[in-house]
Amino acid sequence: MIEGTSTTRNSGARIGAILSALALAMLSACSSDDGEQPPGAIYDARPILERATRGVIWSTYSDLAQAARTLHDATEDLAASRSEAALDLTQAAWRAARRPWEQSEGFLFGPVSDHGIDPAIDSWPVNDVDLDAVLESDTPLTEPVVDQLSDELKGFHTIEYLLFGSDGAKTVDDLTERELAYLVACAANLERKTGELAAAWDPSGDDFGRLLIETGPQNPRYGSQLSSMQELLEGMVAIADEVANGKIADPFSAQDVTLEESRFSRNSILDFQDNIRSIQHLYLGDRDGVLGVGYDSFVRWVDPALDTRVQLEIQAAVDAIGAIPPPFTSAIFEAPDAIIAAQSAVRALLDTLDGEVRALNGELIQ
Repeated sequence: MIEGTSTTRNSGARIGAILSALALAMLSACSSDDGEQPPGAIYDARPILERATRGVIWSTYSDLAQAARTLHDATEDLAASRSEAALDLTQAAWRAARRPWEQSEGFLFGPVSDHGIDPAIDSWPVNDVDLDAVLESDTPLTEPVVDQLSDELKGFHTIEYLLFGSDGAKTVDDLTERELAYLVACAANLERKTGELAAAWDPSGDDFGRLLIETGPQNPRYGSQLSSMQELLEGMVAIADEVANGKIADPFSAQDVTLEESRFSRNSILDFQDNIRSIQHLYLGDRDGVLGVGYDSFVRWVDPALDTRVQLEIQAAVDAIGAIPPPFTSAIFEAPDAIIAAQSAVRALLDTLDGEVRALNGELIQ
């Protein structure tokens, strides 16, 4: 999620810290249950990188592209039928597309950042003043026109605003012809952008994942397994930071519901949980309930107790967010203790990832 030009992602300080914390070329693929390695053992992180790129990241983006296609189709059906049932289905399609996107926010690096796809599809907050001006103008509302609009006038949250209304109570009778045209064009643009993103990671397409896997001196981006693994860790740290200290903290600390992401759809709590699940998927090599070789394999090889704690903290964060009574808009004022507990759980996970998991290399190279 992009909020204007402010972001906690890809901090130079954090990247520098990772460089000193994870020299994975010094680690080994052979592991033992107690975390003790034979002298001179070298850890091969390739299985982790293969699972992360093929089994988690590309799989998530493929699901996202498919869900965006379904959403686009639903908006066209809504525009044609103008029925309440079609509006309900389109709102459900928006929520369904939202899930893989939020579950991808633990790895907002590579093409999603390089090609400006993140801000183009997930800028927040919605610029409702300029959005209303577009609706009141005679500008043709087609996908190519929408593609040229500023990021705050397209993507998930513009679609959300049009579908649910500012108070979450939109009815099909409230939808104007211009709103329907804008909705269809925005959904078409979302489909195109997410399709480009999936193609960028497709092993039979641009295959960005190959760069993460095939590390070495000739690699223009990742010269070692260290740099690839640091990319994964930085992604997990960044989204934990953003959930605790941005997405939850901003509206809660300011007591300002306009700062709450996904408030029109009342989807905020699920968004926050899915952000933490993006960490869970990378850490466990998990996708759709199928476990692979995840980042946990490396942590367990060094420190099994720490691995157990990380897994427990991830689930604790998901559960604590889920314990916030919905909608988050009301909980800001009515359930402060639940929100504080959720923040504490996410910050505990953040501190562990940003501290002890980063510091594992210091133990390994002695």
